[in-house]
Amino acid sequence: MSIKKNKYLNEQQIFFDALDEQAAVIDRSGIITSVNKSWETFLKENGGLPESGGPGTNYFDVLKKSEDGEELLKLLHQAFEKKINIVRHAYPCHSPEKNQWYEMVCTVFDSGEDLMLIRHVDITKLVEYEMQVADVLRNMNDGFYAVNRDWVFTYVNSHALKLLFAEKEELIGQVMWEKYPQLIGSEFEKAYRKGMETREEIEVEGYVETQRTWFRVHMYPREDGGAAFYIQNINKYKAQEKKLYEAAYLDQLTNLPNRKHLMHIVNERVNRADNTRDFFTILIIDIDQFKDINNIYGHQTGDWILKEMAERILKSVKTEYGAARVSGDEFAVIFEGSPEEPNYTTFSNKLLQDLTRPIYLANGIEYLPFVSAGGSCYPQHADSAEELLRKADTALYEAKKQPDKTIKLFQEEMQEKLLRKSALINAFPAALENGEIYFVYQPQVQTETKEIVCVEVLSRWMKAGEGFVAPSEFITLIEENGYVEKLTRCMIEEVLGKVRNWIDRDLYKGRVSINISTQLLHNEKFIQYFIDKLRYFAIPIETIEIELTESEDLLKEKKVDQSLKILRKEGVRVAIDDFGTGYSNFDYLCEFKLNKIKLDKSFIKKIGMETRYERIVEGLILLTKTLGYEVTAEGVETEEQYQFLKAKECDSLQGYYFHRPLSEENWLVCLASKTRI
Repeated sequence: MSIKKNKYLNEQQIFFDALDEQAAVIDRSGIITSVNKSWETFLKENGGLPESGGPGTNYFDVLKKSEDGEELLKLLHQAFEKKINIVRHAYPCHSPEKNQWYEMVCTVFDSGEDLMLIRHVDITKLVEYEMQVADVLRNMNDGFYAVNRDWVFTYVNSHALKLLFAEKEELIGQVMWEKYPQLIGSEFEKAYRKGMETREEIEVEGYVETQRTWFRVHMYPREDGGAAFYIQNINKYKAQEKKLYEAAYLDQLTNLPNRKHLMHIVNERVNRADNTRDFFTILIIDIDQFKDINNIYGHQTGDWILKEMAERILKSVKTEYGAARVSGDEFAVIFEGSPEEPNYTTFSNKLLQDLTRPIYLANGIEYLPFVSAGGSCYPQHADSAEELLRKADTALYEAKKQPDKTIKLFQEEMQEKLLRKSALINAFPAALENGEIYFVYQPQVQTETKEIVCVEVLSRWMKAGEGFVAPSEFITLIEENGYVEKLTRCMIEEVLGKVRNWIDRDLYKGRVSINISTQLLHNEKFIQYFIDKLRYFAIPIETIEIELTESEDLLKEKKVDQSLKILRKEGVRVAIDDFGTGYSNFDYLCEFKLNKIKLDKSFIKKIGMETRYERIVEGLILLTKTLGYEVTAEGVETEEQYQFLKAKECDSLQGYYFHRPLSEENWLVCLASKTRI
């Protein structure tokens, strides 16, 4: 190669590399003869190799793989044949980070041989600009009109004429406010005049009653002092917006505001309260035992009752913004005033009366609703929606535990109780692991001989850093919060091992009574676990007795009866604990095959004090024994109680008069000495 030609090629490459766009030269057969640095950089950044697009590569082969490859090849061949001067082809080249567009520009040049310069030019900004222009043009399908500085119509397109219900001749040359006087004083006038004054772009939405139409208007001030307006009919948008609003803020069943909307309402009410004497009260109302309605009569009937209750609440509060449905069977009511005002008592009593009136179901059945209600007052109890509702919920929780159906207002001690409960629940799992939870044994004696015939296992908690936690304080809590199975499994594991040891050492072969929550009778895995443990420790038949506390589930759930049948088949005895309180129902005595009834200590402590309680105890003993069940009296503490129960032929007795709950060590001492401890 001559020095002159070599110099020419070097100068050509320098020029070539100076180009910003990617560039390459190909010969007539498609072979790339040279590329510039931008081309090489593009290859590297996109994971390509020099051999896949560098000198020596057949560019025609590369093009064939593209979507428009065959058509491009035809055009390139035509350019080589001088049938066309230039080939242009725009294409997208997007990446995960951004969208890009390029244009491939191909030009044949004369250098003594047929060569073609191929450039890939970044046209992203141009495409984006054209898209914006196209978007503006599409928007011209909306209404468009213009006014001069005096508000006189100077231009109106056909879409605007349709929206404004006018002919062009009726508007051009007319003053806007004279033609549409209904706009004077509206949000539109305020926005338009502001735009004219500040020369700022304005967007405004509003409803024009005379046309029953929602409009959205964009106003653009013009250099000549006038303004251009783009106008849209947004009725469909508003209808959709209303549906979305209703879905987000209204309860679909009752059409009352939902909890989210209630929070908004209460926050607005707090914000507009101008002083600390501007009171209002929130009441949370819960329909007691509502799940029974769904279970017995079905969800359709349950929904109908909820709608009926919502209507009654609305009639009481007079406005839809004073009531809400906050959850499944809970409603909220806002009373404008303090609970200390005389009309609050009238309002709350009337509300409860209305809500507890009978509801007659479609099948003729009379349903009598019972409700519980708790309340909190602004600003006495809280100054935010979240706190007011939380404290009303706290008061409701206390109200549900009370037999009298009145509205309970929040008190600070309620909060303290909740904090105490929360602390105990949070501490319980660790307490179970580190040995703070332990078990004690309280004997039951045969009435005539006072010999021990059974021993009941009881749970105790010695809380680190605090001391003894009463069972009445923590047992219900762990049942409500899902820990009862862990506790019961722990008890079964430990106690059955000890029972086996007592039997093997010939220390005690009487019955052992374990308290089982009715919740666990729904759990097939737990029932099987219990049976497996009885078999593992080879506990003799009828040694183990389970005590069930009275509850609704005992009669309502078939699963409970099925589980009891399985346990009885394994030789487990069944006793009803605390009979006569809670959900007392003599159907238990007939419905289930029981072994024992334990009379609650609340009856026993009245012996010698109230004759009517003595008669109740006497009647219960007679009824139980007539049905063939054993009867045990709990809470026996005096000689007088003992003598009365002995005279009425109560089978066995339990209480401090005979034995307190004992540690295992003292229990074994008691067995050995046969004395009271």
